[in-house]
Amino acid sequence: MKHVLKFIQIFFAFGIVATMNSCEKQQIFTENLRVPTEMEFVQRTLPEGLIIGSQKPASLELVDLGLSVKWANLNVGAQNENEVGSLFSWGEIAPRQNDEFGWAHYDYNDPNGVRDPRSIEWDKPLFITKYCFDRYGEKQDFKKGEVVTLDKYDDAAYIYYGEGYRMPTKEEMQELLDLKISQSVFDENNKCYYISIVGKNGNTMTLTLPKDDDKNPQPLTSISEIWTSTLSDLESPFAYRAAINLTVGLTIEDNVNLGSLATIERCRGKIIRAVGN
Repeated sequence: MKHVLKFIQIFFAFGIVATMNSCEKQQIFTENLRVPTEMEFVQRTLPEGLIIGSQKPASLELVDLGLSVKWANLNVGAQNENEVGSLFSWGEIAPRQNDEFGWAHYDYNDPNGVRDPRSIEWDKPLFITKYCFDRYGEKQDFKKGEVVTLDKYDDAAYIYYGEGYRMPTKEEMQELLDLKISQSVFDENNKCYYISIVGKNGNTMTLTLPKDDDKNPQPLTSISEIWTSTLSDLESPFAYRAAINLTVGLTIEDNVNLGSLATIERCRGKIIRAVGN
């Protein structure tokens, strides 16, 4: 009996020490835990090698057109005004190739919910995982009727250029679209359009737009369109974009506005033009 009591005492004492050691280790571990900063979290989710602001070209400038914001003189991904730049889906920060657009590849479409990638129903997502207020989302993170714009870490203009740059809202884009085209030409060598516009203050800016491939047209790439940062207020799979008038040969005397604003599927590929203050 004495041996049994002795064993119980030893076992109990060992248990207390073990528990204390465990608690001490847990306390040390807990004290060493730290919530990652916003930047640290974002850097882990960016494409490999992409650092915020690292893609800002030396030729980038902000043009004052007498509007509420200034406009970048380049498309995101371009190194100079003669380049088209990159094509993006709405809310994605990594560019894609023409044949990579569609709900099957879209970052915010649940891969378990998307239809067969070979299906022709590319315009019908099943579950959107972010920026959703209706039946298309497994979880609604916004209420219908809210004005929803991209978080800055889902904004390719901010990711490429850094602080002071972002994608335009639909209201800011509409200001640009109300300006008149001063010159519209097509460059056969570079296969792109140059659309020049005159600001309210007389300053000018040129938009460079790619020409569609006549032999291999891509239904999910809209070459004459530019993304805004504003989600559609009608259906979550859509966002606002600007459609630019590509009529060649226009001059300021024709009194033609730059383009029009409407919504389109978020998975499509379009260029991005940044704004700043």
